[in-house]
Amino acid sequence: MRIIGLIDQESQAKLFVAWLLAEGIEAQIEHETKGFEIWVKSEDQVERAKFEIGVFNLNPQDPKYKDANQRAADVLKSRLARQKHYERNVIIPNRSLGTTERGPLTITLIVICAGVALATNFGQYNSGIGSTIKALAFTSVAPPRSFELRNASNGGEYTLNAKLESIRNWEFWRLVTPVFLHFGAMHLVFNMVMLFQLGRLIESRYSSGTLAGLVLLTATISNLGQVAVPDSWGGSDPSMVQDNLIMLLGGMSGVVYGLFGFVWVKSVIDPNSNFRISQVSVVIMIAWLFICMTPWGDNALGTGTGQGSIANWAHAVGLFVGMTAGYLATVVRRKAI
Repeated sequence: MRIIGLIDQESQAKLFVAWLLAEGIEAQIEHETKGFEIWVKSEDQVERAKFEIGVFNLNPQDPKYKDANQRAADVLKSRLARQKHYERNVIIPNRSLGTTERGPLTITLIVICAGVALATNFGQYNSGIGSTIKALAFTSVAPPRSFELRNASNGGEYTLNAKLESIRNWEFWRLVTPVFLHFGAMHLVFNMVMLFQLGRLIESRYSSGTLAGLVLLTATISNLGQVAVPDSWGGSDPSMVQDNLIMLLGGMSGVVYGLFGFVWVKSVIDPNSNFRISQVSVVIMIAWLFICMTPWGDNALGTGTGQGSIANWAHAVGLFVGMTAGYLATVVRRKAI
């Protein structure tokens, strides 16, 4: 800040500072024994402000200063409106955490996943498949229909209609509920750590409703993508378990990749999102995606159940859905503005 001059009377000093503000020059008053010093904040505006204070002191009654207070009030009102718009649309770093920032939906999803993992013994069914897995699995068909579908399968590879048998019977919750099933402690821990980080970030920036929509969208499409692809191409097939036809598809990773894709795209193309994701994190997530597709990844990082492989199509489809949602949300918002 730089001092630009002195004005004898306080009322005139306030009038001049108001006029400067209306002209786009930030200034403030300091009371001294000799009068009221005028300080200007921007070095680039000092010279003009010095000239203007000289003009003002020569004729403070000039008509051009008459509406200075009203003009300054209009400027402040406009700034306040812009600030409120900014706070509604951008995360303000380090602000006190409110209900949304604590991520109620994110925490709820983590609690549900942990509860389901405990109830299903992390997806193990050596002593018998439980009612929880049957209720949440993508496909769960009891005899005698399960035998009919197995006998109709071509060498053990099921048709898409067979895979969608439960969905075709109006059990639409199964499009989403497999994300709550996890096969092994590490499978659960990795997914929950990523869900905690990404879910809370999106919830704090937008709302629990937005996060819920993204979870439902990515869960549904990534699960369908994994099931629609033939088993010979890395898709998922159901298995006969104790006379029940069960699709042992599970895990939140498709959703996690969807949330990652959403945040990644927004961080690149939407500066107002205030999302920041490091290049290291991007490299790790993309590398992990491809590692899981290798034979080593399949053997070392599988679910541990010995039933099928990693749901790579769910990962890839989830990532694509999340990136698309991030792009479309940005484009629609820009058009709205």
